[in-house]
Amino acid sequence: MNNFLQDIAEFHKKFNYHQSNNAVVNNDELMRFRINFIQEELDELKDAVIRNNSADALDALVDLTYIILGTAWLYNLPFAAAWKAVHEANMKKVRGKSDRSETYDCVKPNGWLAPDIHKILMEGQTYD
Repeated sequence: MNNFLQDIAEFHKKFNYHQSNNAVVNNDELMRFRINFIQEELDELKDAVIRNNSADALDALVDLTYIILGTAWLYNLPFAAAWKAVHEANMKKVRGKSDRSETYDCVKPNGWLAPDIHKILMEGQTYD
């Protein structure tokens, strides 16, 4: 596995971006900037797909990931722990039809439990 999270930390530290002391998301100028940045890259992905341009689509996907991970880093969110919990829950889903797709979706079976992201935050885990 690549060290995506380490790369993100290295980048932000290089440019002297400061990580929050607490894992708290705020509706502040920085978060609004990040959301707009994410939307910009999502629009680039949509455009690349419309043009059937795989290189531009891959670039947009990587940029989206970089920005999203960077946002988690800035707000000191325990991304790796949350990822693990979401992945474990997703592995318990089954292929099935949904409002989103009759072909491509995975759905929650009876008894499926959502990951407890609140608990991960409350445990005080730091950004991995």
